[in-house]
Amino acid sequence: MVFFGSACGVSNIEHILEAVCLALKLGLDTFAAGSALATAMELKDKGFAAEKDLDQKLAFGNGKSMLNVLQQLAQKKATGALLADGGAQLAARFGHPECFMGVRSMEAFIADPRGINALGLYGATSNNGAEYFSSMSLAMVAYNLTQGLDLSKPASRSAFVKRLQDTAAFSESLGLCPLILLGIGVDDIDAMAAATLGTGFGPDKLMQAGERIWNAERSYHLKSGWQAGDDRLPGRFVDEPMPEGPAKGQVCRLDEDLSSYYSLRKWDAKGVPTQNLLAELEL
Repeated sequence: MVFFGSACGVSNIEHILEAVCLALKLGLDTFAAGSALATAMELKDKGFAAEKDLDQKLAFGNGKSMLNVLQQLAQKKATGALLADGGAQLAARFGHPECFMGVRSMEAFIADPRGINALGLYGATSNNGAEYFSSMSLAMVAYNLTQGLDLSKPASRSAFVKRLQDTAAFSESLGLCPLILLGIGVDDIDAMAAATLGTGFGPDKLMQAGERIWNAERSYHLKSGWQAGDDRLPGRFVDEPMPEGPAKGQVCRLDEDLSSYYSLRKWDAKGVPTQNLLAELEL
């Protein structure tokens, strides 16, 4: 709901729910569609796109226009034809990629990471771009499930993000949605696996499996053309201080977080898994 709500400046709950239902009915990803709409709204709002290029009424807060363009998006008609390839491509088309809020063309921030830097670190280093699960770090903080870590420190943020990523990796390999981590821990998952498979692995082996999966995915992506230097966030989050709210004045301190995170991961300074680590993990 957030991508048709706050991301598009729409507060009318009926318009938001109608957009969600319409997107699902049309077979559209709600995150991608909402993000594309928000990107289009920003391009227009800042004067980067003329009214002849995008729907004249499309603007932040206009729920009716949002619904109209959403329908066009599914049919690749009018303004929707420009949005159909996603927010990243739309922003690049108009020469302003900074208007797209995502990582590696993936749109999934459900909250501003300037308020919780761990959210930004997870999104920047995720093997899937800023996937929706990167926002799990936000939920873990909200529900006080950070295991007593002081997330004001880079080392603690790195440890938190690494553990969450590794846990998500092995959970998915067992066919479990990582969102269950809000209610159960690694010991519980091990007990579930033992009850289902007839044998347990032990928490340590599960975490090691998650680390192997994460590094295998990272290595594959790097060999397929990813650049470690792409572990970045939209400039807005690292260069522009939060304008208001409890996190007013804060930015994502990504560079210091990446240095700490790479070191903890036993990757080199460019974010590439070392040969010693790969050998240690039998990869």
